[in-house]
Amino acid sequence: MGAVLRALFVTDSQADLEAVLGALRGGGFDVEWQRVAAPAALRAALAAGPWGIVFSDCHLPALDGEAALRLLRESGSAAPAIVLCDEIGQERAVALIRAGAAEVVRKGALGPLAQAVTRCVRDAAELQERRRAEEQRLRLAHAIEQAAEAIALTDAGRTITYVNAAFEALTGYGRADAVGRPLDVLAPAADADAPALAIWEQVAGGVPWRGPGTIRRKDGSIRAVRRALSPIRDARGAVSAYLALMHDAPGETEPERRLLQAQRMEAIGAFAGGVGHDFNNILTPILGYAEMAQGLFAAGSEGHNYLASVRRAAVRARELIAQMLLLSRRRSGVRTLVKLGPLAEEVLNAIRPKLAANTRIVLKAAPELAPLLGNTAQLRTALASLCEYGAGSMPEGGELQVALENVEPDSAGFEGIQPGDDRAGAGERLQGPYVHLSVRDTGAGMDQATTARIFDPFFSTREPQRGKGLGLALVYGIVAQHDGFIAVESAPGRGTTFHVHLPARAPAVAASAAAPETARDGGAHVLFVDDEEDIAALAKRSLERLNYRVTTFSSSTAALADFRKNHATYDVIVSDATMPELSGAALALQARELRPGIPLVLISGYANALKPETLAELDVSEPLTKPFSREDLARAIRAALARAKGRTPPQAEQVPPGAGPAPAAPAAPSTPAGHPAAGARTDRFAMNWGDQVEILIQGEEPLDEADKRHLLALFARASREAKPMRVMCHEPVLADLRRAGFDRFLALTLTR
Repeated sequence: MGAVLRALFVTDSQADLEAVLGALRGGGFDVEWQRVAAPAALRAALAAGPWGIVFSDCHLPALDGEAALRLLRESGSAAPAIVLCDEIGQERAVALIRAGAAEVVRKGALGPLAQAVTRCVRDAAELQERRRAEEQRLRLAHAIEQAAEAIALTDAGRTITYVNAAFEALTGYGRADAVGRPLDVLAPAADADAPALAIWEQVAGGVPWRGPGTIRRKDGSIRAVRRALSPIRDARGAVSAYLALMHDAPGETEPERRLLQAQRMEAIGAFAGGVGHDFNNILTPILGYAEMAQGLFAAGSEGHNYLASVRRAAVRARELIAQMLLLSRRRSGVRTLVKLGPLAEEVLNAIRPKLAANTRIVLKAAPELAPLLGNTAQLRTALASLCEYGAGSMPEGGELQVALENVEPDSAGFEGIQPGDDRAGAGERLQGPYVHLSVRDTGAGMDQATTARIFDPFFSTREPQRGKGLGLALVYGIVAQHDGFIAVESAPGRGTTFHVHLPARAPAVAASAAAPETARDGGAHVLFVDDEEDIAALAKRSLERLNYRVTTFSSSTAALADFRKNHATYDVIVSDATMPELSGAALALQARELRPGIPLVLISGYANALKPETLAELDVSEPLTKPFSREDLARAIRAALARAKGRTPPQAEQVPPGAGPAPAAPAAPSTPAGHPAAGARTDRFAMNWGDQVEILIQGEEPLDEADKRHLLALFARASREAKPMRVMCHEPVLADLRRAGFDRFLALTLTR
């Protein structure tokens, strides 16, 4: 079903109204309309818009065509207007067009009306887009003019063509003095040497450059600045101009440098969030349809293998987007208990074949290294990036040392970090204990200027063809994700050491455990809303294969209109969080005015797209993140249905095989105020009882029958309170719980 056309009729003729509606419906339009016939009513209707199109009678007792068009313009409405006349002369038609009519149509010739409406709506949308583009261009021009950084544009010969006000203030050159001069007028004599020439050769080759330097002001004084030089390409791809950005840096302090780093990461993260949302919208149908199509071919066939390659490529793209989103804490990932010692061994074994033949690897790990709560995949990526950086700085071999130890914030092991430091953006006073990870190489080292930029996105100390761009910036983001700190020590000829500090007692698990599946696939009627038609079509096909009944909309307003009529027939709403008409949250709030408590699944292009208070208001634990599989979508629907019913999963009332008889009425642990978990068996269980329940089973010996019954009682209580539950344990305990049948309904996480 397409979008509803909202039409406003300015007429007093019922016959004319019915004739136009008949022509529109005959042309395939679904019309939502309102009729007015007086100036006051027209003003009120326009204010209550928006309208997709306005039809106005040429002659009304209180309102002729020109007057209606004038009121339409004054209201600021972007809706196109079609004027309907009995008979119309050429002069009058021209006058109406000049007054703002998109079309003038004779009442007796409505055959081509649907085509005219399509054309008018399309032209109006294109006009609006051009206006928005022009407004954006003007905003950009104002932003550049008022930017705090000095900005200069040059032509291909580096002759200045534009400067902003900040450039005038920084350099002392007024606009009239600067425009037409070569940009080299700012260069001190020392900048004419080989390094400066090499910089311009790099930029002219299409590679931007950033770094510290000096400029000569108009009065002859020398000023320390930080500069960025970027090439601007024309439509053919040739460098046709240059952009120079500068800001004063008379002795940038370390806190200022860290603040600048945090701001850069925030900017790249904001960009990554928008790009990630769009790319995840694209990847969702690619992954989904590839998965569905692969099932049409026999395993091992040519078609099956081709589609497997498509899926692998899409998964790699998804992983790249996830890395980008890490740069500004937009994706936290599932956290489990991790011991860095075994993880470091795994990483070093993996990179050993990549090292020069005479490279020595040394791993020093404290015997009782404290575990930390983190995302294993992210920590592995960060550690591998640091080790690969060290290996890359020793092409002829050397020593790569990884050391792990427990430290307190006031200990000597807290290299270069003081309480209140904000190296990785955590922004809180340091509280211990921490795990200190250091990665040291015996390579060439870095000078101070390079060290200051080492965590910049897309900065690399390697040749352009070898630089990875996001490597150490990604490490910075991962450390920030884990509320940690990172610092670097380096000097030419003395190698480089990275110091990472991660809290051994991290906050509660950020990702919710999967809700128990209390309903089978199928049977439920799903209202699925996403402005991406490909995603809506994919969801319909995927869910119908699981025997759901599915009604899809690519317009949130159309979906709401349908829900108002048929709300009793729907069992669950699945909606994209970000849509151009009504957001997923707004749609859900209006739908729940008709059906309080109807289950809801929100879909987002990236995690953490919605504020926690919004999720709490909507009773949504966590959005389903694009791109998602059919099983991800079905699991989210089942969880939403179970959450709305608020019932205890049947298996939670059963005793797993071997666990002994169930207690007659499983009692929740006694809980003093402020500590819900105080009644737990403290010799084996460490608990956090909040919006979700996290239980750490300590030790590696199997649980006894009392322990298992206690765990079952805790699960029953968590289910009654509609709280997700996660159990973390060592491998022998995990095997024991699986034998007892607990893994049917618990999210068990192996502690390494």
